[in-house]
Amino acid sequence: MKQSSIHYSNESKELIRQLFDARNKYGPDHCLVKLDLLKKLCDDDITPKHDLVTYYDVLLFLMAFPDNKVVYAAAASGLQKLDGFIRNNEHTRAKLFNTGLTGSVACAEFSFEM
Repeated sequence: MKQSSIHYSNESKELIRQLFDARNKYGPDHCLVKLDLLKKLCDDDITPKHDLVTYYDVLLFLMAFPDNKVVYAAAASGLQKLDGFIRNNEHTRAKLFNTGLTGSVACAEFSFEM
């Protein structure tokens, strides 16, 4: 298992909550808040499953509805780093089994009727 050079911060949960709250608010002040939160989160290993899923969803939302190109680029960069973190962490990949997050493993069994 490859170790990441990123370190988990106890404040990550709160930062993700703040980013979630700010995701659908627009204007110059909200844009700066989003960029600041994205910058702070980009170097953290977010390990709790719920936090990973929430962060992933917020990044996708920010890419779909960005304030501007800078927010879009920051969210895309965060998503790319998250993907790399998940792919390089076997324990995290196992924890995220069937969540649909990028880099995680999905498995589905279909009946013959389908």
